[in-house]
Amino acid sequence: MRLILEGPDNAGKTTLARKLTDELGQAIFYFHPGGKPDSLAAELECMSEQFTMIVQHSNILMDRVTCISQRVYNPDPAQAQLRADALSRLQTMAPVVVYCRPSTDRLLRVQDFKWRPGETDEHKQKIISGQHTFVTRYDELMRGVPHVHYDWEDEVSARHIYQNLVYGFMGRTVSVNTLYHLMNLRGM
Repeated sequence: MRLILEGPDNAGKTTLARKLTDELGQAIFYFHPGGKPDSLAAELECMSEQFTMIVQHSNILMDRVTCISQRVYNPDPAQAQLRADALSRLQTMAPVVVYCRPSTDRLLRVQDFKWRPGETDEHKQKIISGQHTFVTRYDELMRGVPHVHYDWEDEVSARHIYQNLVYGFMGRTVSVNTLYHLMNLRGM
């Protein structure tokens, strides 16, 4: 199964990724693209690398993809079509997309943010001051992207989705089909 986790900072993506990788171990390949590309060439290289990873690995978990996160955190009208085309190409690869989205109140509670090692003060300030904007952009963008909505605050639903992700990575077709069904319910 090819899984992409998306969502604003502090939405639970990395926590979910760690939980899955801890449980599944070598059964999945975990890939996090790192920080934002600093040029168009770097962005294209990032997207190419991500597409290659998806093609090369039948069981891969990606913590964000550039063609989505750049549209949220670094919108650029000059790159809008390129990013939209990349997202369309990505969708032809049929990944399961999970939109990690707890309540807005939780997402805006910046005092609860957990920062990754090495994140700069400049980056932290950008996220803190722009979090409401980023959440709004994610919500708008994800309305057009079929996805599974994952809210870790909703324990019953989160447990159901998590179990289907685990079983999907273990090759259980019914779980993968359940995830695709949930995506189609939220489809365009």
